[in-house]
Amino acid sequence: MKEKIVLLIFVSLFGCSSGKNYDAVSELKVLNELRDEFLAQAKAHARALDFVPEIRNWTRPSLASWREEQRAVAIPVWTELSASQISSLSALFGSEARAKEIFPLLFRWFLIPHELFHAVQTNFQSHLNHWKSEKFANDVAAAFLSHTHEGKMRLQRLEALLTPVIVNLPQIETAGLDEETYFEKEYHNLGKDPLLYGNFQLRFILRSLQNREKLELQKLFLNL
Repeated sequence: MKEKIVLLIFVSLFGCSSGKNYDAVSELKVLNELRDEFLAQAKAHARALDFVPEIRNWTRPSLASWREEQRAVAIPVWTELSASQISSLSALFGSEARAKEIFPLLFRWFLIPHELFHAVQTNFQSHLNHWKSEKFANDVAAAFLSHTHEGKMRLQRLEALLTPVIVNLPQIETAGLDEETYFEKEYHNLGKDPLLYGNFQLRFILRSLQNREKLELQKLFLNL
């Protein structure tokens, strides 16, 4: 059954994820299966939620995010992006074509368990700072999605796509501070600069992808 679900997700993601025939509403049925599997893993590791988060097509300025007040993971739809959002993503990934290629893998797959883990963190009152919270969420997503052959293949593809992107991004200037200290100090200002925040997040995600074989889901859930 799990392999069937993964195959459906594979077809959904790589069929026509940003084309005019793409049906984001129908895809939600498949992504809900991914959510349910994540919730089962959370329960198995003593982090069960007492509600079922909604996966919602909801194209917001922040793109993918956990909305606690709505109990929903907001995920963007390419055809609903504003011109400025497409411009920012194109600048971040190097071109609009590359942004379109990465978009379904990142925003409509990898970041779903990432945001669901933020739901777990919130509801179990995690005291991690923002830097550690993002690191753990990416580690959990990479570990969780690695449990099937298709998932491993897709993570490998995402790593291959992001590696040259990172190489071409400007180095982040941290004013002499270590990365964690700078990220915490400037966290509330980073959202005003989507390219800088995206630069940070892509680097965080790539690290998790590179370390995915060493990650243990149980330990990550217990140390949220």
